[in-house]
Amino acid sequence: MDGKQLVIVLMGDEPLADGNNSGDCDGGSSGFTDADQESLADYLVKKGAMVFVIQRTGYKSEYQTIANKTGGAFIDIESNYKEIADIIYSKLKNHYKVTFCVQSSYEC
Repeated sequence: MDGKQLVIVLMGDEPLADGNNSGDCDGGSSGFTDADQESLADYLVKKGAMVFVIQRTGYKSEYQTIANKTGGAFIDIESNYKEIADIIYSKLKNHYKVTFCVQSSYEC
């Protein structure tokens, strides 16, 4: 990903797919027409995304693969904000790549 970090925070209170959700939120540009958790997780991993799903615990099984495969986490939407922030922070704190360039360096 050219040194970039892609972090997605997916927050909601709906299942991955239900009678009102066809799973095609992008007009078909991603190639997913059904809400297929395994394929979506693989796609996100290829894109270098880390996904944090903040959702009702009753839907955990629908989102767990996405969170696990991408190195993110599933977080109960009923958690307090500090707990949510702490979980995300604990996952991200060792993943940032920090680089710097000394002005006199030829590599700048």
